[in-house]
Amino acid sequence: MTVRPLSFCFILSAAIIVLTGPSFAWWCPQADLDGNCQVTIEDLQIFTDQWLTGGECENDESCANFNGISTVNFEDFLYLANSWLSSGSTLFINEFMASNNSESGIMDPQGEYDDWIEIYNFSDTPADLAGMYLTDDLANPTKWRIPSGYPSQTTIPANGFLVFWADEDTADGPVHADFKLSGNGEEIGLFATDGVTPIDAVAFGEQTTNISYGQYPDGGGNWRFLPIPTPAADNNEGYIDEIEKVEFSS
Repeated sequence: MTVRPLSFCFILSAAIIVLTGPSFAWWCPQADLDGNCQVTIEDLQIFTDQWLTGGECENDESCANFNGISTVNFEDFLYLANSWLSSGSTLFINEFMASNNSESGIMDPQGEYDDWIEIYNFSDTPADLAGMYLTDDLANPTKWRIPSGYPSQTTIPANGFLVFWADEDTADGPVHADFKLSGNGEEIGLFATDGVTPIDAVAFGEQTTNISYGQYPDGGGNWRFLPIPTPAADNNEGYIDEIEKVEFSS
């Protein structure tokens, strides 16, 4: 299996992650050209600049040639117009640890080594998660409602992170969920305040103690084991795949 180079080596027990659940958050509108997951006047400006300069932009990530035919033209303008003011979600389930103990060094404010879930906000504006729902069962999206009235604790800064502790200790504060994660594998879902609209979700298999699982780059949709967990911070490369237990022969 593939291993990313690190300055030291971890040998992990055999475990295969199976991502069978949906993931929603990275689907921004195609007409979003400036990368903020919204179709606004800034995208129109980018479109206009490309159209007036010949429309040659096939290798540009912000290319307005939406249909991939010819160059940027009036058909692409109609597509942008039909997408006007549409938006996607800028919130991601970005990293989690479903089996945490004292050897990780990662503890909640109460000094306990609990499971945790990190949410990433790649927007350029803060996002208050109050009233949204976190769950470990996608069939029960309203399992735990993020409390309102604590904006200083439930707001994720622009391009920032927020860690929720899955410890069933809701009395400890608004970032303590009333469920725990299973190291044997299950689901995590983030739902909108209506309790119906999915924002992001992931299904995962058996986890290894003190090894987190997260996206690299942040919010990029590429999940991998992270031998160096980074709650509330940018994820590192880690491993693309987990390594099976090494066997020695005489």
